[in-house]
Amino acid sequence: MSIQTNVLENGEWVTRTLTAEELLQEDGPRRRMGRQPPSKPPENFVQICELRQDRRLQDIIRKRDFGSKIRNARVMGPSTDYTTYREDTEWGTRVKTEEDQDIAMAATNLSDPAQQTRPGRLPHNLLILALENGTLVFLFLQQDSVGNWQFISFQHSIPGARLVYPGFHMTIDPSSRYLTLACLEDLFVTFELESMENLRTQRKGGFRLQPIRSFRARAINGIIHKIEYLHPSPENDYHIILLLLVVKHQKSKLVLYEWEQGDELLRVFSEERSGHPLADEYRLPLLLIPLTVRNAFLIVTEHLTATCSDILQGSPTFEPFELDQNVQSTEYHDGPIKPLWTAWTRPYRESRYHTDHDVLYLAREDGLLNWLDIGEDPNVEVAYGMGSLECTIDSAFTCMYDAVGDVLIAGGNCCPGTIWSVSFPTIL
Repeated sequence: MSIQTNVLENGEWVTRTLTAEELLQEDGPRRRMGRQPPSKPPENFVQICELRQDRRLQDIIRKRDFGSKIRNARVMGPSTDYTTYREDTEWGTRVKTEEDQDIAMAATNLSDPAQQTRPGRLPHNLLILALENGTLVFLFLQQDSVGNWQFISFQHSIPGARLVYPGFHMTIDPSSRYLTLACLEDLFVTFELESMENLRTQRKGGFRLQPIRSFRARAINGIIHKIEYLHPSPENDYHIILLLLVVKHQKSKLVLYEWEQGDELLRVFSEERSGHPLADEYRLPLLLIPLTVRNAFLIVTEHLTATCSDILQGSPTFEPFELDQNVQSTEYHDGPIKPLWTAWTRPYRESRYHTDHDVLYLAREDGLLNWLDIGEDPNVEVAYGMGSLECTIDSAFTCMYDAVGDVLIAGGNCCPGTIWSVSFPTIL
């Protein structure tokens, strides 16, 4: 498979051609809601690649003996900043977690002995898979005595015979202490997870990892269109905020569950919440993106984009703003219908940067790219057009850290995919 690498220099894209492994692809957002669930082509393997200094993807290891198709996946562990991890774990830089609907593994150098996993130790991140057979798999990489990489995995059955399409929705909170799986409709299950520190202690002691502390299922009346954890305020990082967008009888509402770390889930989900009705223009969004500021989120529909704030104080407030869409469609889009926004990714930044700013790359299915800068103060949203990535894009879209800028990796149906490098002076 050929993949293009493009570098933005002096306002122009310079293209190079590489070879790399196929990117995991899923269907993008659908234009309308039908009676059958949108199909995400299931995969039966996990492929780990390393982004080298020359921006080539090099295969590391593949695992495919799960006994079932993979329906969904998330990463557990530290989030998207590259500050030094200062615990006594003898690790280097942090590994990235991708919070949007795709997965990016580490930006660390796997060939560097200083960053190799030692027996009895855990890396900063675990990969969590939801299988079609109703199993959660927690796995990570470790090197054996001769330096070969191997997967270490632990399984946990997803409870509840009422779960249909387990893992159709899957989301993890910013602290990696709670994981929620949801069906297409009627039911979701929330798991309280052990902290990475406690898991590290289990591992050092030679015990089998027990990542799940407790869980609670909650019935809900309607179709679950979106489910995400919102970011807490910096001073209240123990605050957990779960948001669902539920549709019933062609009407949509935002349903909110709040609690603090350590609260009993039995009490948290003891009753169904009524929720806040959504106006028709926001009824079926393509994307619902949690923001790191204001406990807010970004809502993207076919026709408009808006930030939603104040949902913790009562009725949510929507502030529409314009995306940069000077190009109606690129050569990578066919048909008379306007192309849809299909994917987003949050780049690496130091954690303190995200306390009063959030930055995102937003991608359209025909390859058009916007850079979004959203401030702590309302009405401070900037959308900057970055041009086209020259490929189609579905949900296979992520940003990885590089010493000189952001590295974007994208893929879509019927295209080879692409790797782009964007220097910091260009985007800051």
